[in-house]
Amino acid sequence: MQDCGRQMFFGNIISLVLKVAAIVVVIFIPMKDTSAANWIYLQRHEGTMLGSCTEYMDADSVVKANKIITYWNVWVFDEKQPRNKIKTILFKKKADMTEVPLKNTILEQYFFDVNGNEVKHELKPVVSGWKRTDEVTRALGYAQNKYTSDKPRPNHMAIPKPQWHYYGVYCDSKIYGDENAIVPWPKNKPTTIDVRIKQVWNAVGIEQRKTFLATKNPYSYNDDNDVNYTVLSCQLLIAKSKVRIIEVTDYDRDDNRITLLDGADWQDVKKGTLEEVIQSIALRNVKKTDKDDKNN
Repeated sequence: MQDCGRQMFFGNIISLVLKVAAIVVVIFIPMKDTSAANWIYLQRHEGTMLGSCTEYMDADSVVKANKIITYWNVWVFDEKQPRNKIKTILFKKKADMTEVPLKNTILEQYFFDVNGNEVKHELKPVVSGWKRTDEVTRALGYAQNKYTSDKPRPNHMAIPKPQWHYYGVYCDSKIYGDENAIVPWPKNKPTTIDVRIKQVWNAVGIEQRKTFLATKNPYSYNDDNDVNYTVLSCQLLIAKSKVRIIEVTDYDRDDNRITLLDGADWQDVKKGTLEEVIQSIALRNVKKTDKDDKNN
């Protein structure tokens, strides 16, 4: 009886260990397919077939081997924009640094719904027909040589949302800057800063903006052009003190996009202009980031 008791006791212990081991395996298996991410703002896309979105690059995913770099990007569609139930798309990309002009190839694509569930994926490589010099150059600034193979796909659920910080009043609007979209590049010796600002119009500004839009025949979801605020995607050339506005979009009070307008080419920063405001916001955030890095 004692032997049977010992056998039952040890049998129960072994069974318990096996169950615990199985649970541990189940818990950790998914972690092999994803990795932590360091999402950095890259650019806006206002005219995709699935709607408006913001593109981020996982700075920690960039791997350089010889003349080839691989990295992961993600598209995050605006709250009012998801179509076909798609909220985010993960892209694994490759670029050959010997190509002129620089282009990239999409190696893998993963589509996720608003709940973060994978809807579909495409694993057939797609070669870009457009030059991607800026994107590849930025990726190269984060390249890590310590990895011998590509990193697994990053966590698509840990993407920063726009963080609008109030900066003050300019003429007929209040000015906000998206602190998650103010990014200097290249990483080591920045020459350019991306910045997004939002102008929330007062009563006078709204009337002036509506008058302006009436002359532009804008692409609009709102026939009345009931504009409430305007968002500008911009770049600053640090040394030359020049600003260009890449794209301009207007939104109504319900955050529906009502326009998509072209921006303006490089302009010298002059005192009292909107370009000066953009420069001030960009440089202030970069100096703050540098200070935080030194303190850490």
